[in-house]
Amino acid sequence: MRIAAEPAGRYGIGLNRKAVAKRMGLMGFEGISPRAFVPVTTIPSERKSTLPDLVEHMFDAGELDKV
Repeated sequence: MRIAAEPAGRYGIGLNRKAVAKRMGLMGFEGISPRAFVPVTTIPSERKSTLPDLVEHMFDAGELDKV
């Protein structure tokens, strides 16, 4: 945090970044970001599985306990 680093470099006073952040919050100051926050999302594929069914499973025969 540059605000905490400036007094350390200029005056030799060490400040914790959390203490600076707390004081800024109490005074109503907020930090700014150079770019807008955009969350990373996963776009689902429309493609179905391309793996062949080599065993030819039949999971539903239309009746209970029958394959």
